[in-house]
This record gives sequence, structure tokens and C-alpha cells, in this order.
Amino acid sequence: GKTLYELSKEKKVGKDKWLSQSIYAAGTKHIKGFIQAYLNANPNFKAPSEKLTDKKKPILNGDQLAQTLVKTYIGKVEIEDKTSRALTKTSKVINIKTIENDMKYDVTEFVVEAGENVEIVFENIDFMQHNLIIIKPGSIDKVGKAADQMATDPNAADKNYIPEIPEVLFSTALIGPEEKTVLKFTSPKEPGMYPYICTFPGHWRIMQGVMKVIESK
Repeated sequence: GKTLYELSKEKKVGKDKWLSQSIYAAGTKHIKGFIQAYLNANPNFKAPSEKLTDKKKPILNGDQLAQTLVKTYIGKVEIEDKTSRALTKTSKVINIKTIENDMKYDVTEFVVEAGENVEIVFENIDFMQHNLIIIKPGSIDKVGKAADQMATDPNAADKNYIPEIPEVLFSTALIGPEEKTVLKFTSPKEPGMYPYICTFPGHWRIMQGVMKVIESK
């Protein structure tokens, strides 16, 4: 997969219809390695809220080849990001689900130690899209209002309705019904009450929880 990703970036591949299609086809057979290599090279990539399908594929030329393949299959395989490689098997795992038809998290408080490796398994069993954003203490109103303002941004869905402000510390993508995602991070070194909210416009007023960070033992 890694080798195929490197090949996809070559100009002669991007200019040749048949080479591009061959790399794409081979990439689907080695998709985990391909996506991992792409994410390593593009750490700021954000998965689209709506996954592409073969019917929606654009022409596979130039840089579009790798990006199209990743957007099409990123929701279908489990991949490891840079943060996860830094974590060990001793990471604290927190399972959080949405509550169906109630716009709430089923876990509204959990405790971690400062500087601890944390893995949140977030599952959406509701009929609406949701995300989970961990923010700085005392910043719920600021982040929430910034999220509401994104409702007028035509590209907000591509940004997962996550405001680009420093108060946002860790975030999942926006996931649909029956989808699951994993958020891996190292908790803040400063003890305190760190809220988490859903930033889909309007949801944050009800959909809240808190990560309590305590001093490490």
C-alpha cells in the first residue's frame, strides 16, 4: 500500500489514464497500507462527512488519485494514525455512545490522569450526525457559538462543524447513524474540568459532558 501511494504521486502516472486506473485498482486491494501512507504524508487531512462511492469518483489524474481512493475507503477500514502509534497498550479506554432520540452522550463524566494516554471509542446510535469535541475549561459558550456560526458556511460539513479556534483541543469527525470512530490523544498536563460537546449547530447546548483531569499518581 505504501509503495502504491508513492507511485500514485509520480507525474507519469497522473498523466496516464491506464496507469492511474491500475494504481487505483491495486490500491483497493492494499487499502489499509495505502491510507496509512497517505495520512502519514498528509497529517491535516480530514475525512469528508459523506464518503465517496465508485459512482461518484472523479477522473483519476494527478493528486486526485490518492485523495479519491482515501475518501472512498477511509470509512471502511480501521487505520492507525500518528497519535495512535505514540500510545501504548496501557491507554485508558473510554466507551461513549449517543442516546437514541435524546441528543445526549450516555457518559457525561469520566476521569483521567494528567498526561495519560486516552482512547475514546465514540459510537453514534442516534438518527442524526454527531461528533465529540474536547475543549478548554470554561469555553463551552465560545466554542458552541462559533459552531453555530458555521451553519452559514457552505464548507462547514467538510470541516465537521469544528471551529478553528485554540479552545478546541481534541476532536472526532462528524459521524452518521450506526457509525463508530476512535479518538486517541494524550490528556492535558494541567488538571481541571475539560468539557466535551457536539458541535453540530445547536447540539452543544444539550449534548455535553466533562473530562476530569486529575494529577498523575
